[in-house]
Amino acid sequence: MFFNYFKISKHIAFTLLMVIFATTISFGKSDYNQSYRNNVLIITNIIEDEGNLETFMTRAEFSKLLIKTSEYKDKINDTLSEAVCTDVDVNTPYASYIKKAIDSGYMFTYLGGLFKPYEFVTYSDLTRGCLALLGYENSDFKGNQVAARNLKFESLGLSEEVIIRNDNLVYKVDIINALYNTLKSNIKDSDKVYALNIFEKMIMRGDGELSALDIIDTKVKGPFIINSEEHFNEKFGEYNSKIYLNGIDANTDTLKSDLNDYGYLIIYYHENDNTIYAYSERADISSPVTLKKGYIQDILYNSKDFTLPYCVYIDEKRYSLASEEMKFSFSHEGKYNTGDRIVFLCNKINDTNTAYIDKTGKIVNENDDVDIYYGSIITAFKWEQIK
Repeated sequence: MFFNYFKISKHIAFTLLMVIFATTISFGKSDYNQSYRNNVLIITNIIEDEGNLETFMTRAEFSKLLIKTSEYKDKINDTLSEAVCTDVDVNTPYASYIKKAIDSGYMFTYLGGLFKPYEFVTYSDLTRGCLALLGYENSDFKGNQVAARNLKFESLGLSEEVIIRNDNLVYKVDIINALYNTLKSNIKDSDKVYALNIFEKMIMRGDGELSALDIIDTKVKGPFIINSEEHFNEKFGEYNSKIYLNGIDANTDTLKSDLNDYGYLIIYYHENDNTIYAYSERADISSPVTLKKGYIQDILYNSKDFTLPYCVYIDEKRYSLASEEMKFSFSHEGKYNTGDRIVFLCNKINDTNTAYIDKTGKIVNENDDVDIYYGSIITAFKWEQIK
């Protein structure tokens, strides 16, 4: 029985987690990815899980999410000596969050000093909270404050994928989307992205979406090469884990079936949320990633840079390289050479599962002058490591 553990670099972790959290990595107004947004908020500790998305959230719960999204996220004192509002007990777990949310202008109190912690969050609660996070105050809105806030909220794009339900209420999924939109928006009167100002290790991707690069990196263990059911049970059988196979929901029966069919799995394990991300050679058009194997026929270099390759031919198909580390691994100084048989985790880039990349390795829009690539290599293993 063969077992191995490879250190995962932050470059590979970044690319890997972008695809394992998504069923596609194409982000746009017509093709956003809810699971990806949920997981950005989970990784940054704003929400605890992505369950019960289509339920209402209380104002008390919302106060905690607002503070977790704010500059005060690590500065909350759980002990209060005096009541926040007449209907909020100092011993409730939300008391400190409610007090800070009120003091910071993220939420308001009703007449008589009531907070109404168990009432559900409304659209106007949401617009006030998100705009306040970005630095907007009462003085920024003239006339009808609610209507003016709603208009500003929508003009800034914070309402993307937010739906107003009956009685002006919003679901948990709407709150997640609004907070995610807020994270990637600019702070009032500046060109600074809010998330980059609040979360030290957050980055903005080239397509305008967020990724918590180093935060992800510290929580992922693997890759583990699993060669049998016994090996899987020994390593992961005791965990009651959520499971993804090639980026799609799965279960242990599916993993064991693929183990029997293909003889091995590549597995990453996310410790904090007890999730297994497994990869097999299963061919599924809806999967964002898959494992492939083949012989390296050629490794191509840019005419302006003979140190790092931009393209690899494997079994007569072109593949790009998803990170600088992968480029180094296929370079003259790296570990993969022409003639090697490799197994590689491949990211399928666009809606047709074909990547269009120019000769510098940059992803571009489809056109007749661009070479067709069949994906982007995230990480690779020599066949000898798998057997």
